[in-house]
Amino acid sequence: MPATTPILKVEATRAYGAEVVLFGDTYDDAYNKALELQQQNGYILVHPFDDIEVILGQATTALEIIDELKDVDAILVPVGGGGFVSGVALAIKAVNPNVKVIGIEPEGAACVKHSLAKGKVSTLRQVDTVADGTAVKTPGKLTFEFIKKYVDEIITVSEFDIMSALLSLIEKHKLVGEGSGVLTLAALPQLPFRERKWSPSSAAAISTSQPFPP
Repeated sequence: MPATTPILKVEATRAYGAEVVLFGDTYDDAYNKALELQQQNGYILVHPFDDIEVILGQATTALEIIDELKDVDAILVPVGGGGFVSGVALAIKAVNPNVKVIGIEPEGAACVKHSLAKGKVSTLRQVDTVADGTAVKTPGKLTFEFIKKYVDEIITVSEFDIMSALLSLIEKHKLVGEGSGVLTLAALPQLPFRERKWSPSSAAAISTSQPFPP
């Protein structure tokens, strides 16, 4: 994990019995260190997002959402390397292609939006965001293809938007959120979802009787 990982996340991982190695300032630094340790020790590397089985596991979130909110019209998903949004989009489009899937990235780590603009997997020079779980410089090759095929839109939110969403959760709902987890809440003011029904999870589901704009 990056050395900047919140201590609660580090300790929670250790509680499962894992040995946590903290290295670098970003996910990409930690990933390169993991590759080094793999070569040195013969470890099996499980990629956190660019792996089909990981993507399919994350796809189950979409199935849970559509099971509880059968009239869902849109699902908002936080985006880092793209595994979560790939899985959600893949599952939802298989069940109901009319449901929109919108990925949300922090402005300070918008590697997917950057890559889409370039037309290929591209690397950001740097990332800078409080949403550490999505602080990724380069999206996955596999996830990039899934996103191009199944995700309807990628939008970004500012650090101010993210902090406002965190504060709103605390003030109004007495909940302590995680930066990456509230990206979907931070994006709501940008979208035409006033007075709509949605599921307050890391992937936010929106239901509305009104048609979406093209």
